[in-house]
Amino acid sequence: MNYYALTDIGKVRNKNQDQATVIANVKDQVIAIVCDGMGGHRAGEIASRVVMDQFVNCFDSIPPFDNVDELKKWVNETIYEADAIVKRMAKQNVEHHGMGTTIVVAILMDNVIYISHVGDSRAYVLKNENLYSVFSLAINIPVIIAMCITPMLVEKMKGLYRMNLAGYILGTAGRVGVIFAGYMGSVPLMLAFTAVAALGMAPWQGDMGAVVASCSEYTYLTKHKHIDGTMYSCTSFGTKIGGGIGVALCGWLLDASGFVKEATIQPESCLNMLHVMYLWIPMVLSLIITFIMSRMNVEDANKKLRKQLVEC
Repeated sequence: MNYYALTDIGKVRNKNQDQATVIANVKDQVIAIVCDGMGGHRAGEIASRVVMDQFVNCFDSIPPFDNVDELKKWVNETIYEADAIVKRMAKQNVEHHGMGTTIVVAILMDNVIYISHVGDSRAYVLKNENLYSVFSLAINIPVIIAMCITPMLVEKMKGLYRMNLAGYILGTAGRVGVIFAGYMGSVPLMLAFTAVAALGMAPWQGDMGAVVASCSEYTYLTKHKHIDGTMYSCTSFGTKIGGGIGVALCGWLLDASGFVKEATIQPESCLNMLHVMYLWIPMVLSLIITFIMSRMNVEDANKKLRKQLVEC
């Protein structure tokens, strides 16, 4: 991966007092630094250069960070060391009196960015809100396509059971792909695998009513009771209860992970929980549903029961 840093002198000053750089270590931990010098003459330029060099040299001379606490300790210590150097230089040279610099440090470690700053320089996190609609399209378009071709698939695969099982196997594979893409940080791959998962699972949404009818027929063939209304009512009730529990579960999990409503940056425990909720839980549920479907060949069971009744 390539990294770039660029500063501009602007339209007011005749010297650029800003410094910026981006470097990475052997563990692909990346540090980006911006220093905005102040103090007039060459002093601001010197202060920003000294502070940036201090961070770069220290970063190059230490082994990769093992954890967040180690990273935070290093940033704080390096800022204090750089501050002491700038103050000492300002005392030693009258032309450097009053010099100083702001600093913004952003460190990428394990796909999380940690930002620290001194002074009024800003760091912006640019979020692409359009991705919400893109992910919605990655789900809805495959669902619409799958719904349209479900009758053809049922006929081609000779029954609902084979189609639904094959679909959920494909959907589960798609959810596994989303996990890999998520940890790779690849949005295009996440979109692609999300679409695959949606395409595989969509037929079940279209033929659930037919499967419920088959289950009702099985009950009639084995218990000689018509419970069609009860079956459909239970299905509707279960869908509503499941949706409610799902929403509540999201809140419970976020609360347990230390979610802070007012915070612009959530704690690492909350970010980890979001990974679990978006990547792992859907995959595990898909796997469970696939297993249940593999054991629920109601069509075949009904066919055998009808054959037995005819023989009798």
